[in-house]
Order: sequence, then C-alpha cells, then structure tokens
Amino acid sequence: MSEYETLVDTPEGRELLGWKPLPAAPVAPAFETAWLPRTLREMAEAVAENIGVPVDMPALVGLGVGSACTCGRVIVHYTHDWEEAAQLYIMCVMESGQGKSPVFRKMVSPLLKRQSEENRGQIVAIEQAKASLDVLQARRTAAVKKKDNDEARQVAADIAAFQMPHMINRFNTGNITPERLAELMQENSGSVALLDDEGEMLDMLEGRYQDIPDLGPYLKGYNGNDPIQMERRSGCVRVENANLSILILTQTVAVEKTLTNPRMTGKGFVARFLIAAPDAVQEFVEGKPLPAGVVSAYHSSVMRLWSMPTCTVSLSSEAADLFLAWRKEVFDRRKPWESWGALYTDPHMDKLPGATLRLAGVLHFWQDRPEEEIYWSTMRNAIALARYFVGHRLHLMGGANGLTPPAADALKYLIDQKRASQKEREVKQALIKRALFRADGTAAAALEEPLPLLR
Repeated sequence: MSEYETLVDTPEGRELLGWKPLPAAPVAPAFETAWLPRTLREMAEAVAENIGVPVDMPALVGLGVGSACTCGRVIVHYTHDWEEAAQLYIMCVMESGQGKSPVFRKMVSPLLKRQSEENRGQIVAIEQAKASLDVLQARRTAAVKKKDNDEARQVAADIAAFQMPHMINRFNTGNITPERLAELMQENSGSVALLDDEGEMLDMLEGRYQDIPDLGPYLKGYNGNDPIQMERRSGCVRVENANLSILILTQTVAVEKTLTNPRMTGKGFVARFLIAAPDAVQEFVEGKPLPAGVVSAYHSSVMRLWSMPTCTVSLSSEAADLFLAWRKEVFDRRKPWESWGALYTDPHMDKLPGATLRLAGVLHFWQDRPEEEIYWSTMRNAIALARYFVGHRLHLMGGANGLTPPAADALKYLIDQKRASQKEREVKQALIKRALFRADGTAAAALEEPLPLLR
C-alpha cells in the first residue's frame, strides 16, 4: 500500500483532505434556463455572468417580476370550476453577501423606474383633485350657512362620490404592515406586488411591530379577488378584489424562523410559497458586461408586461392532458413511502398543482408573442419548475423521505391491504418473508416508525 493510500485510510487523512460525509438531505436540484422564455432566459444568464451568482437567482427574480405585472390582471382557466390567478409567492434563500441586492436591482429596476416616472405626473393630478375637493367642501359649507338643503345634499353626494387619485404603488419595496398593505390594495384597484430583497416582510410578520400581525391580506391576496376588510383608526379599509404577488430574497436564518413558526405554517402562509435555496457560485467569476441588446429586450418585455390588459387564458388540450398527468404524479409521489414522502402532510403539496397553473400563466406572458392558449411546451416548463421547487423544499426540510426503507415498505404493505384493521402478528409474518426484514427486530421497528402518519 502506498504512503498516500495509508494516509487517506485514516480519520486524520480524511480530515486533512477535506473529505466530508455525504449529506443526509437530498441535493437541491439545478436550475435549467431552458425552462424560461427567450428574453427572460438571456437576461437571467447575462446577470448571473455579470455578478457571479447562480442563474437561479436572477431567473427567480424575473419570474417574480412577471408575476408582479400579471397580478390581478391574468386568470388561468383550467375547468369551469377551477381557475387560478397568475400571481406567485416566490422566496429565494441565499446568505448575506451572495449578490441578492445587485441581482434585484438589475432585474426589478425597470418596474420601479417606470412607476417613479408615472408618479411624477401623478403629483399634479393629485394636487388638482385636492383643489377640486376643497371647492366642493366650501360649496357645502356655504349651502349649510344659507340653509339651502337641496344644494347642501347635492354637494354632499358629489363629495361622497369624489374619486381622489393616488400615487401609483403597484410595485412596493421595503417594510409594509398588513394594514398599510390593505390601503395600498384599495388605492391600486386591489392589486399590489411586494418586492423585498432583504426579507424585511418576514421579520415584520414575525412580530417586529405587533405581537400578532394580521395575515389576512397575504392569505386572501394569494387566492385572488377575495374581499378584505380591515378596521383602522382612520376608518374601515375595504378591498373588493384583493390580489397580491410576493417576491422575497432572504437569508437562511430568516426562512428557518418562518418555516418553524406555528402560526405562519398553520394558517397556510408558508404553503403558498415556492421556495428555492440555490447554491452559491464557489469559483471566482470575472464579471462579463451585460449585452446591450439583451438588456434592451428585457426592458421592452417588462414594459409590455407593465401594460398587461385584464384577460383570461386557457390551456390547449395537450397542455390540459399534461397538467392532468402532473396532478397524478404529485398525488403518487407524495405518498409516505415515495420520493416526496417527507411532504406527505405539507399543505404546500395541495397547492402545488394550482401553483403550476400560475407558473404556466407567468411563463406564457413572458413570451415575446404570447399565443391565445397556453401550449403544452409552456406547461411542460411550468411542471419542470414545480419539480425544481419541490426538490428545494425537500432540501430545506432535510430529507427526501422521513421513513427508513423498511418502514416505507411496511407502510406501503399496510395501505395496499386496504383493511381498516390488521393483526400485528399476521403483518409481521408477512413482512419477515421479505429481504428487508430478515434481521431480528426489523419488522417490529419498521411498524413503529410510520405510526404518526397513520393516526
């Protein structure tokens, strides 16, 4: 045996060489830019090479940008009783210093810049409206002094019907409380996007300002077109058709607190999120300049999405068939003994098919020339993205399956019997005939392990 072989065969040698045990959790899947429409794909790849980050991050931010624009404007129709609002809750988890803010600026800045430009003109309209309202209030005061009841009542009706313009706040960054969020929805025809590159929203919902922040606007805003009513000191805030899109870039420490928060998990807040934790780029990257043509095409597409009209888009027959097969795959693979068994009780899996329809809607309108229907190729890419998010959810949870192989096999055997009750002795006798259960005590231990799942 050589000196090298002797060294690597010792604990000291393995430590010196930096060998580590294989991770128990499944490896987070890689992101394939082929899933994206051309303009978004080229921009995501260019930004990743420019900053030196995994391509997942700009791609996910780009999906968030598309969702922000389609929020409240696009409905994906599947059947007569199943439609999904094309708005997503996306969370990208990266550590501090790994490029979140630079990526966010390059991908989101066209939206925020356009909104700022629109608001410069809105300032004049708001001041003019304030002047008109002051005139109406002065007329009402004069009519009351004259005891002119008809005039006072007419002016009072005009004041009640007066529509005060507001600053455009469709796209919002920073820390926004649930109460302020409801006001923003009310001021922006019900539809708002939250774009957060620091995870501030999670800290706020953990109780930074309030002991128990109201999750209502976030839960109903995801559903699409649900009414919201919140009481404030200044009066009641009512939103008839609440729609919300969320993009969060945050750190592991913040997402771990959120994933283990009983209220945020129990109420379904966490279940609404598509979560990914891309691996940081490990090697040195000499940043490449952003190609002017790629940036120009991306900006043009974002402006087209900004002006998205209200519409409903359906699936082609081929896309519908593919989606039906996907629903069956989700149902089968989340069984406790299958590869997604760790998500068996995770309510996110109940929402995953609907989230896939939403992904398909966002991908559809990211295309340069969207067709009248969502075609099978777009649905195929939406399903690939959904699998990607499932893989990352499993990675964050720490395991592809919560059961050992014997326990998974035992659980499958019990369920396959389709009997309300079974004698333990008979089950053990059946199991010990299988190769997995030959060792003493294996069958008994395997039957104990899945009991929490059966209760």
